[in-house]
Amino acid sequence: MVVNKIVRTNSISGVLTFAKENNLKTFGMIKKDKGINFVKSTISIWIAGLNEFIYGNDRDKALTEFQIENTADILSERFEFSNINIADLSFVFKKAYAGGYGKLYGRLRPDIIINWFIEYFNERCNTAAQISDNQHFKSKNFFRDVPRDTEKSDFRNSIREAKSFLRRNKERSEAKERVRIAKENFNKK
Repeated sequence: MVVNKIVRTNSISGVLTFAKENNLKTFGMIKKDKGINFVKSTISIWIAGLNEFIYGNDRDKALTEFQIENTADILSERFEFSNINIADLSFVFKKAYAGGYGKLYGRLRPDIIINWFIEYFNERCNTAAQISDNQHFKSKNFFRDVPRDTEKSDFRNSIREAKSFLRRNKERSEAKERVRIAKENFNKK
């Protein structure tokens, strides 16, 4: 559960960034490296932890071992979930613990857990598409502002201006990130 302590984000874009920066393997990659049973076991541990959290010692209402294993089987075998990683898994279960998928009212069922992942996967795809669009838009804007008039400006000046433009954009991004972190820290207190 080390990843659970490291991934301190409240957004899917934060999970995607964390996974990219830390080069996390997807479940599909892990299946190839360590086998599907490793993925099933990992998912089972998370489900069992949530089961314990919700029901404690009340085994009459809790998911059975069979239900936990079958839910893990379904999640690990679904093709669309082969792109998620341990950070995604952590995020889904943190959200579930906090009631982000609705109140459970002492009812934890396999279909509920599977629906969490379907909902998360759809949100994740939309967020990834939005991030990709934003990056594409930024690259288009960069080339729009690079001087192209070779009669008035030689190639070296164009490169200097482009580097200056990149530096200013980086400074703006860093400032926005500092403001975002400050807001998060302020809201936590």
